[in-house]
Amino acid sequence: MRLDKTRGLRNALLAAAVALLLALTLFLPSATTSAYAAEPYSFEIENFDATYEVHSDRTIDVEERVTIRYTGYASTGFYRDLPVNAGDRVTGLTVSRLSRDGTAEIDEDYSVDIDNDLIIADIGDSTIKTDTTETYVIRYVFSVTKPTNDNALYLNIIGFGSEAAIRSASATINLPEGFESANLYVGDTDEKSNELMTVDGRTITVELSGLAAFEGATLDMYFSEGALTTRFDVIPYIMAIVGCALLAVLAVVKFLVFPDKTLSPVVGFEPPRGMDPVEISKLIDNKVESSDITTLIYYWASKGYLKIDLTDENDPTLIKIFNTLPGDAPAHQCEMYNALFSGRDMVKPSQLAGRFYGVIDHVKKLVNEKHRGLYTTASVCASLLFTLAAGLLMALAPIITGMACINPSLFYYPAFLALVPAFIIYGLTETWAYAVHKLKSSTKWLTLAGIALLAALCTAAYTLLLPPALMETAPKIVVCAVAYIMVMCSVTLISRTKQYNETLSEIVGFRNFILNAEKDRLELLLEGDPEFYYKILPYAQVMGVSDIWEEKFEDLTVMPPAWLNDPAGTLVSFAVINSALRAQSAAFTSKMVIKPSAPSSRSYSGGSHRGGSFGGRGGGGHGGGGFRGR
Repeated sequence: MRLDKTRGLRNALLAAAVALLLALTLFLPSATTSAYAAEPYSFEIENFDATYEVHSDRTIDVEERVTIRYTGYASTGFYRDLPVNAGDRVTGLTVSRLSRDGTAEIDEDYSVDIDNDLIIADIGDSTIKTDTTETYVIRYVFSVTKPTNDNALYLNIIGFGSEAAIRSASATINLPEGFESANLYVGDTDEKSNELMTVDGRTITVELSGLAAFEGATLDMYFSEGALTTRFDVIPYIMAIVGCALLAVLAVVKFLVFPDKTLSPVVGFEPPRGMDPVEISKLIDNKVESSDITTLIYYWASKGYLKIDLTDENDPTLIKIFNTLPGDAPAHQCEMYNALFSGRDMVKPSQLAGRFYGVIDHVKKLVNEKHRGLYTTASVCASLLFTLAAGLLMALAPIITGMACINPSLFYYPAFLALVPAFIIYGLTETWAYAVHKLKSSTKWLTLAGIALLAALCTAAYTLLLPPALMETAPKIVVCAVAYIMVMCSVTLISRTKQYNETLSEIVGFRNFILNAEKDRLELLLEGDPEFYYKILPYAQVMGVSDIWEEKFEDLTVMPPAWLNDPAGTLVSFAVINSALRAQSAAFTSKMVIKPSAPSSRSYSGGSHRGGSFGGRGGGGHGGGGFRGR
């Protein structure tokens, strides 16, 4: 009996549990579905009401009142996309929210961003707004700058980019004088829907309902001849005007503060002040190349400090004559000479391969330290400041335009990347200016043309990469042109010190001698010093005129240098000697300055791009855009 009661109680509890589970299954899902069945950021546009005040210069004051019901379980706001992919402009963008009673506008959290040809208003805060309804007021000025018809205006009065359906929509368009007729197109069709609009003088009213997602309406409006004009926006050109003013300031600074120190070359057939080739290489273009340092070998040979054995032209042997250099030898020469032989009497370049590059680098450092301060600090700082100003000109042009014209919250940080090419062009122009006394005439202008071409390519990149929603193509090009002219002109501010100017005058005079010496003068010099050619050769190499020096001696009789050991004794002509010297010079440079192989590395890059455009009737209308949930 007790067993039956227990069994009955258990069955009753089981039945109650099943009934409770059925109740939960039948009733709870309906509530859950109501709140969370939708997409995370879904929404509905209950009403879209827009007013367009169209002016004769094709600028349009727009006010949109949008009532949105948030249905997504993670909805916090929405995006308002405004396309400007037809050269249009959007300025003065503001957003507010209506109070519950609809009598007052309340400040709303929003920010403005740019995505290529879209201006995006990010509206809302971080609070979840599921199952709430809000009405927003969006105002902006829309300008058509590149009309396709002088006497018509095509306008998407309801954009084609909304992710949500629009239950009801209306638009009021107030037009300037000269309006004649209009056609309305709803959806992606060429069928007119003029029955849905009312024309009262110069006011058009459109009432629509039941627009599906990504459906909109385009209004084609026609005017009498000359009724419409196109507004020229001077604001994007303001930075170019500022740049022109800075160019004028740069010119004043150049001629009044840092005037040119004119060189006074005096032609001389000996190196100035007993300088070695490496020092000449530094002073003629403010740079020391690794190949310049190996010319010390010829310099020491001409001084009698070593000999060269050409038994193997591809790997000649250097034979030490003096254990150490004279006491008055500069530090960079002593460093090089001692490291070259390192306790040995003979050495081949192949024995130094892969481990001598550190000595080469240290020699460069010593030469640079000895001959530093070639230019006045003030002039270098001034040139850098003007270059910085030019880079900021390109960077701030879109930033100021966006903040002043579109919305103060629009700060386009990527524009500061324009500083990078500005300083690259500056560095190249500075290098060109330093080397101008070393370059041949044709190379000089070809190099400058190459820098100008690179500046043009940087301008093209700036124009293509900077979103058109911020600036049009023409002001971008003008700003870049002014900026890069300023960058290249800023290099002319760099002024040489008085001492360097005097030394460089001597070097240029010596170089002019090599370039312009006549045959009879060279023959006289060879009579006085048969090894004159070999003494000058290392200097000609570092000054970039060795080929011209060789041509001048091509028809002259020259003897092998005393420092050259030639077992065969066959070097009797200039051509043969010069060929041998070229071979050994290549061997010195290729083996002595080589570095050990560095391990390879991999790099990976990736990215994503999002873009889009919204058009009416296959892209025929201006403006419009749409709404996206967030």
